[in-house]
Amino acid sequence: GGGGGGGGGGQAGGQGGEGKGDRVWHKGSQVEVRFANDVWSLAWAELGTGQRAAAASLGWDAVEWARGRWPLPRHTAWSALPAPTRRHLEALGEGAATWGRWSAPGAGDGGEAAEAEGAAEVGVNGGGGASSSGSKATAAGSGSERDLPVLRLGRRIQWDGLTAAERRAASALGFGEGTWNCSGVGDVEQALSSPLFGAGFEACITQGVDWKSVEKAEKLALAHRKVYASFGCHPKGAWTYGDEMEARLLAAMQACGPKAVAWGEIGLDYSSPQLGRLGEHRRRQREVFAIQLRLAVNRGYRLVLHLRAADRDVLRLLRRWVPRDWLLHLHSMRSSTVLHEVLLKEFPNAFFGFSGLLCMGDPDSEAATAYIMQALCRRCPLNRVLLETDAPYLPLKPAAFSHPGIVPIIAARIAEIKGLNGGAAEVLVAARENTRRMYGI
Repeated sequence: GGGGGGGGGGQAGGQGGEGKGDRVWHKGSQVEVRFANDVWSLAWAELGTGQRAAAASLGWDAVEWARGRWPLPRHTAWSALPAPTRRHLEALGEGAATWGRWSAPGAGDGGEAAEAEGAAEVGVNGGGGASSSGSKATAAGSGSERDLPVLRLGRRIQWDGLTAAERRAASALGFGEGTWNCSGVGDVEQALSSPLFGAGFEACITQGVDWKSVEKAEKLALAHRKVYASFGCHPKGAWTYGDEMEARLLAAMQACGPKAVAWGEIGLDYSSPQLGRLGEHRRRQREVFAIQLRLAVNRGYRLVLHLRAADRDVLRLLRRWVPRDWLLHLHSMRSSTVLHEVLLKEFPNAFFGFSGLLCMGDPDSEAATAYIMQALCRRCPLNRVLLETDAPYLPLKPAAFSHPGIVPIIAARIAEIKGLNGGAAEVLVAARENTRRMYGI
């Protein structure tokens, strides 16, 4: 939030080694990537029937394609690939001329420096991933390749690596060298009045959910009249919760006074493939969730809830500890439609946050989650809808991070899904009133 937007770019653009979405990873390098074969930049739905069949034969499905997984052999010459593999790749626009054509800027004609540096995982617009041996991308060069699409990410291109035009654009949006490079925090007043957030921006709520972010959220809320905050222990950090952290969270609430508008985000998250199945991990999350629910209700705090893959335990604990008329914000709601319907009926003051996930597939499970999110949006009454960004996460492609300025885009998507004649304006008016009801802002 606020002046930290530049720093947010680094958070949103990291972990590129997964090879998914608009991310580039290369050991220690700042990489500018071009695709020699633009099929790899297409989303699964944009592939033709024959292309999808070929991709499926090679080991992809909609989810794996969106995540940029690479199921094919690495460090293998085109001539060494099995004939059926080459036929399927040819259906995807690949051939001997493009196989193996990945290099880094300044690496030389043959890209020796890039290959010596290590493998790269590349994905654009939800398309297929690639490796330095897999040929799906070539570096920015000169001559005939200059008309190929370029992927440049704020996460990997530092300020001194931007072109003059890019620096002018970034400056117009309120960035300087420090905020762009994630090495400094910009002026909050300047950031909130910049074109990035838009003329209609009235307020935002930032969250302190662990030791590091509590201090930053507190400072932001106290720095500007349009920034509010909520505080609580995120379920993924449940193991850090204790008397000391609870005291720190309560101190932040007290310091911010009326600018602290809720407790959260708190909740349950069993979605981790590694930790989500562990009984000890789940028990600790339930314990901390129950403690925080009791604390918030006893002190009269509104609740911001983070709920993923834990429907049964969520309902059990909410029914036990939370009055039915309590004000609840279900943050970036992407649970089952069953839980959504139950919460709608049993908690009449529960509001449901919709984010940029409506405008793109969820990176964790793109095809399935996009469908669920749209179904939830269609079912949710407009008088229970909140608009959120989860900034700096969930960026709208091709941006490297999200920010409050994308809220009108989310509103337009909700209007499209719901088929509203009033368009984005109808959603924005309703969501603004819902924010008053939920947060008192």
